[in-house]
Amino acid sequence: LHAEDPAHEDHTIRERMFLPVFAEIARDFPRLRIVFEHVSSEMGFQWALRHPNVAVTVAVPHLFLTTANVVGNHGCLCMPVAKSADDRTALRGLVGMGNPRVFAGTDSAPHAQFKKDKEKGAFGIYSARYAPALYASIFAQCHTLARLSDFLCRFGN
Repeated sequence: LHAEDPAHEDHTIRERMFLPVFAEIARDFPRLRIVFEHVSSEMGFQWALRHPNVAVTVAVPHLFLTTANVVGNHGCLCMPVAKSADDRTALRGLVGMGNPRVFAGTDSAPHAQFKKDKEKGAFGIYSARYAPALYASIFAQCHTLARLSDFLCRFGN
């Protein structure tokens, strides 16, 4: 599930506002394996990992960007939008833990530049070409490079 409530105009709270719906699904279908796509906040992954049938993907932009990078820069728009520096730090710690319920989800979106440059630009960042190296840089910074292969290739199967 792309865990966002589109009813909210404020993109920074869409993930948080969807959590009650997600909780209901996880509770009502305990044998259903659910993937919380592109978790972007500490609140989101803390909630998700409390449910044994829920796993999360972490996209490259959420390990590098914050809301401050996105404001006025259509090139940094992704869904869900990047959150705070604290959320980014928490996500960096999360990916290096070696938890099999946490794995890569690039959400790579190769939109044409003219679509990104519109007033309401296209959301998504083309990262597939660089994702392995960018993930590796985070794992190296966190001194968890030995866990990168599992995160990229084994977890989430």
